[in-house]
Amino acid sequence: MKWSNTVVLTTVACVLTAWTVSGQSLTEAAAKEKERRNKAKSGKTYTENELRSAGQGFSPEATADAPTEGATNAAASTDGSKPAPDAAAKADEERAKKEKAWSDKFKAAETEHRQWSEEAASIQTQLADTSVAQYGPGRQRATQALNEATAKVAALQRQMADLEEEGRRNRFKR
Repeated sequence: MKWSNTVVLTTVACVLTAWTVSGQSLTEAAAKEKERRNKAKSGKTYTENELRSAGQGFSPEATADAPTEGATNAAASTDGSKPAPDAAAKADEERAKKEKAWSDKFKAAETEHRQWSEEAASIQTQLADTSVAQYGPGRQRATQALNEATAKVAALQRQMADLEEEGRRNRFKR
């Protein structure tokens, strides 16, 4: 009986404390929300109809082919008009070189990852062979080689994830 009384009294105390501590009335919360919405209205909101009427729809291909902001600024002519054609072509060529270098790095990492994964699997198969002495020096070397191979595979996986993220940020295609 004492246990249930303690639970009930503790629950009542918690509820009363939370109720009295909340302190923010409904009118205060409404005023804060109204103030927050007024601050948020400072920017222009575009509807889909406005975008359609302007002929500007979102297209992943268009954004992937568009030069980056830095390339656009670098390609702009001195009078502030449209970028010069050869400057835009130069920016596109530079982007293509960067994308090729990134692709080559990624493919090299993939190939190396595959080779180390196969090496680790081969060593694991060798260690699983019960016809070899379980506590001999050959097994110790194989275990050490397996640990090194798995560490290399993990490092290559991290490198590939970093390269994928870099490719996403720069909108490179694989």
